[in-house]
Amino acid sequence: MTEQTPMDHIVALTGQVGALRATIDRSEADRLEAQQVQQQTLRCLRALEVRLDAMPDVEHADHHDFIKVLVAERHRRQELRDAVIHKLATGGAWSAAAALVWFLWRALSHKTGTS
Repeated sequence: MTEQTPMDHIVALTGQVGALRATIDRSEADRLEAQQVQQQTLRCLRALEVRLDAMPDVEHADHHDFIKVLVAERHRRQELRDAVIHKLATGGAWSAAAALVWFLWRALSHKTGTS
């Protein structure tokens, strides 16, 4: 194994310093971005707190009751929609079965000459 010269050590260390500098720069950019996101989140949270504090408790309760009514209405509409689809599918199946029996009856009647 050949011994490295001082110049070889300097070149190797320069490369390592460059890699460390790039890592530090990326970390700093990530930290600044995270800080901006945190500040934006805090601004939104403060705005939400101001809006909630401005809403009287009775109005707040009415608002939640209204949302509960809307959710219940949506569930009722979904149940009705599901029931209609079920009835249509069941009725369609029975209609198809009745039509098939009728066609078979007509074909049999025609084949035997009883019609």
